[in-house]
Amino acid sequence: MNLLELLGDAWAIKPNHLELLQQLYVERKERRLSASELKDVELAIGKPLNNNAEKPYQVIEGVAIIPVMGSIAKRGSFFSNVSGLTSYEAIQQNLREAERDPQVLAALLNMDTPGGTANGTATAAAEIRRFAQVKPIGAWTDGIMTSAGMWLGAATGDVRIANDTTELGSIGVISRHVDVSKMQELEGVKTTVLTAGRYKGVGHPYAALSAEHQGVMQERLDYLYSAFVNAIAEYRGRSPEEVLQTMADGRIFTGRQAIEIGLADGMMSFDDMVNHMRQKAQKKHTTLSVTGGKASAEIPQEEKNMKLEELKEQYPALYSEVFESGATAERTRIQGVLTLPGAAAMAHKDLVHGLAFDGKTTAPEAAHQVLLAEDRMRVQAADDMQAEAARPAPVASAEGGGEVEAKQTAEAQSLSAKMIAQANEGK
Repeated sequence: MNLLELLGDAWAIKPNHLELLQQLYVERKERRLSASELKDVELAIGKPLNNNAEKPYQVIEGVAIIPVMGSIAKRGSFFSNVSGLTSYEAIQQNLREAERDPQVLAALLNMDTPGGTANGTATAAAEIRRFAQVKPIGAWTDGIMTSAGMWLGAATGDVRIANDTTELGSIGVISRHVDVSKMQELEGVKTTVLTAGRYKGVGHPYAALSAEHQGVMQERLDYLYSAFVNAIAEYRGRSPEEVLQTMADGRIFTGRQAIEIGLADGMMSFDDMVNHMRQKAQKKHTTLSVTGGKASAEIPQEEKNMKLEELKEQYPALYSEVFESGATAERTRIQGVLTLPGAAAMAHKDLVHGLAFDGKTTAPEAAHQVLLAEDRMRVQAADDMQAEAARPAPVASAEGGGEVEAKQTAEAQSLSAKMIAQANEGK
C-alpha cells in the first residue's frame, strides 16, 4: 500500500496531522521540498523524516521503557519514505521481548503520538492487555496521547500525564478522499479503474467520490468508531454511553481536564512514573491472576496457605478485587460483546455469541473478529458468484467437429428415451 492509498484509509489520528501527511504527499508529487520545508515538517510531526529505525526498549530500574513516538502505522514500511513513526508491530514485538526478559519487572509506554491508522490498533491494544496479565504496564506522556494513541494508552489501565499542557483524547475515526484526477489530467495521465463487485473500487482516488461510495465509507467509519468507544469504555471502567457523552466526540482534553473526565489517572514526572511502575511490580500480593475460570491472587509467601475466610478478613480489599470486581468485569465484557452495533454484527450473531461467552474476548477484539468474518464472507460470495457464472459452450474442432457433436446428441437422446421408458414401467 502506497501513501496515497493509505491516506484514504480509516485513521484514528488528530485531523491536522492527517492534513499534514496529505499536504506532504501533494508537495512531493509536484516538486521536491526544500531543506527548510522538510525541517518544518519534522518540527510539526515531532520526528525526523526518513528515520526508519525502530527504537528498542531500554530498562530503567526494572521497568522497560517502550517508546511510542510520532504517527503510528501497522508496519514501518508504510511511512518509511515519508516520516518517522512507530509501528504497531514494533510495539507488540517490544512487549513480547519485555515479557520474556527476566530483568523486566514492568513496562511503561512512553508516548508522544497523535495516533495513526485504525488498522492494527485493536490488535496492539489486545497485546497490551495480555501483557498486563503477566506484568504491570502503564502509559505516560509529556506531549500528546490522542486518538489511536489514546486507545493504546487506555489499554494499559494506568494513564499518567506530565503536566497541565499535556493533550489527550481526540477519540474518533477520520478518513479523507483524495481526488487526483485533475492533477493527472494536467500531467497528461488518465487512470481507468476496472472492478468486479459493486463496491470493490470504493474510495479510489482517480474520480470524484459518489454519494453511494461515500455512504459505504461512512458505514465503515461508524463501525470502527463504535469499536473505539467500546474499547475506551472497557479500559477506563465506564459505560459506552458515558464515553459517548463526555469523552468521544473528537475533542482534545488538556491536563486536568483529561483527569477530571476520566481519561487519565493523575500527574507525575517521568522519574516518578518509573518508580510508580516498579512499586506496582514489587507489590505482587495485589496482582490478579485469572486462569481456567478460577481467580487467585499472589499474596506474601508466609501467608500463601491461609484459608479463604482468613484472606477475606485480613485482606478485604484484595478479596473484593479478586472475587467481586472479577465478576463485574466479566459481566461488562460479555455485555460489551453482545451489544456490538452495526449490520456486520447482526449478520454474524453466532460468532458474536461465541466470543461473548468464551471467557476472554473483549469487545474491541470481537469487533475485529466480526470485521474479518465480514471480509471473508464477501470474498466467498464473490467466489461463489464467479463459480456459478455460465461457462461458454465448447467449440467444435475444425476437423470432425460435426461428427463429434452429432454423436453426443444421439447419446443424449438415447439416455433420455431410456429414462422415459423406465418411468412408464414404474406407473
